[in-house]
Amino acid sequence: MIPFLEDSLKEIQKNTEKKMIHLFTASQANATSENRKLLIKEQKRNSVADLESNCKNYLDKFATSAKGKWVKKHRKHLKV
Repeated sequence: MIPFLEDSLKEIQKNTEKKMIHLFTASQANATSENRKLLIKEQKRNSVADLESNCKNYLDKFATSAKGKWVKKHRKHLKV
């Protein structure tokens, strides 16, 4: 009976160690994945902000350099 209990305890210990390793590595992989997603979102926000800033600068320079009715008409289209 004792060898049976000893084997059972070893099996339980082995399974527990496997589960602990799995939980630790899985949580690290999950954290890495979440960090990657957050980084991509931040890069997207920065890219959109840069693009909006560049468009605004272009429209401002366009308005100061060009004159006439056609400019007003095209500025409306560019703002969209």
